[in-house]
Order: sequence, then C-alpha cells, then structure tokens
Amino acid sequence: MAQSMKEIKDKISATTNMSKITGAMHMVATAKLIKFEQKTSSFWDYLQNIEEMMGKVTVKSHPFFQHSNGSKPGYLVLTSARGLAGGYNNNILKLLQNRVDAGPCRLYMLGSKGFEYAKTHGLSVENKDIFIPDDVMYNDIRPVIDQMLADFAQGLIDKVVVIYTNYVSKILQVPEEKQILPIEPFEDKGKKTINYLMEPSDETVLEVLIPLYLEGVIYGTVMTSKLSEQAARMSTMQNATDNAGGIIHDLQLLYNRARQAAITEEINEIVGGASAI
Repeated sequence: MAQSMKEIKDKISATTNMSKITGAMHMVATAKLIKFEQKTSSFWDYLQNIEEMMGKVTVKSHPFFQHSNGSKPGYLVLTSARGLAGGYNNNILKLLQNRVDAGPCRLYMLGSKGFEYAKTHGLSVENKDIFIPDDVMYNDIRPVIDQMLADFAQGLIDKVVVIYTNYVSKILQVPEEKQILPIEPFEDKGKKTINYLMEPSDETVLEVLIPLYLEGVIYGTVMTSKLSEQAARMSTMQNATDNAGGIIHDLQLLYNRARQAAITEEINEIVGGASAI
C-alpha cells in the first residue's frame, strides 16, 4: 500500500508540474494573441484603402486580371512551425488534401508542419522551408511569394489560392481559401469614397498598386493565420490546464482513500495484536 501511495504522489507531482507549463504557455499565447489582434486590425484597414484605389482604376487589361479555365492551380498553404495548437494544422491539411485529390496542382508552403505533411504523403513543394517568426514581417515571406507570382506570370499556374485559417473569434478559427490571382473585380460597397486623380495614367498607377495589393493581401492572410494559431494554442493550453486540474483532483481523492485504507489496516493490526495478548 505504501508503494501505491508513493506512485500516486508521484503522478500528482508530475501532473502539477505539467499544469504549470501549460498554464505558462496559455499566458504567452494570450499575450501574443492580443498583439496580433491589434496588428492585424490596423493592417486590414490599410489594405482596404488600397482596394478602394484599385477599384477606381478603369484599366483591367493587366495579366493579373485575366481569367482562364483554372486547370493549373497553385496553392499557398499556411501552417504553423510548432504543434500544441489543437486541430489548427490538421484542419488546414485536410483541406489541402481535398484540393490535391481533386487534380494536378502546384504547392507552396509556409510553416514546417506543412512541409512535414508533404514529405510524409509524397507531395512536391515548389519552395524551400524558411523560418517564419511569430513577429512576421513581409521580407520573411518574400522569397516564397516572389516565386509563386513569377510562376503565375510564366503560365506555370493560372490561379493562386491561399489556404489559411481565418480568425472568427478566440474560440472559433475556420480553415478557408482565398483566391489571390487572377484578381477579382472590386465591388462598389455603396459607401462614400474619395475621388482619386490618377497621374500620369491609370496604367502606370496600376503597375504600382498591383504589387502593393498582392503583397498586402498575402501578408494579411499570413498574419490572420498567426492570429488564429495563437487563439488555437491559447484554447488548447487552457483546456490542458483545466484537464490537469481535474486529474489532480481525482488523484488526490485516490491518495486520500489509499491513506485511509493504510491507517485502517494499521489500526486493525494493532487491535489484533492487543487482542492476542
């Protein structure tokens, strides 16, 4: 019985230490989430201004506006570099697999978990894995984006779609697809807008706006994915901490019962010994 009690105490100690780790990871993810919420909100405001200017340009003859049959899609898949985020990566990779099963495509990856999945399932990735820090800047992802846009310009792909995790709330993140190229026409949302004077011409302005827009929308989805990742990790670590608390409670009850049984057994032995005398 004494050994059994020691085992229970060891389990309580190990679970307590684990709950401290998951609790710390929850706090770190929460702090990063708040930071990304502010950064992402500000960035999408900036991108909306670019979209408004794009909508004022009348020229749509640029190759990035031209649609085809979409038989050569390219998918940019955004996963995390680390685990411990619940179903965050699995949900994205399931969506990716559906697209791969649908027909030939070219894959571009950001995030080590995506590369691991591709290697395991024999999928070819066009770019090399690069480190993406939590505080991601556009220059961190530029090599992959430049390669993908160059492939589109050369006709190797005729559609670019980003597979990422959209942030709905702290408890809900949804894997989604966002078509980047060809660029869809911008709708008039009916709100009062600024009248822009394009100089020297619409064509020249468009040559400047298109790279800004493409860089912005891709970078925006990357930041949104990072935001979703932190939200998923925060929820996962909170659940792990709560579950650890429940396990510790159950183990403590088990330990108390074992201790009571040991005391009862000792009392019975004493009483039995006294009766024998």
